[in-house]
Amino acid sequence: DAASEIAAELQASPDLIVGNYSDGNLVASLLSHKLG
Repeated sequence: DAASEIAAELQASPDLIVGNYSDGNLVASLLSHKLG
């Protein structure tokens, strides 16, 4: 799961997630909701 890998790598939840184009924005939105 990408969200848990990102949180483990950063050792915290990111303050900002930016995606490129429509697919990246969708992924960024889903990750931001999951990471809270």
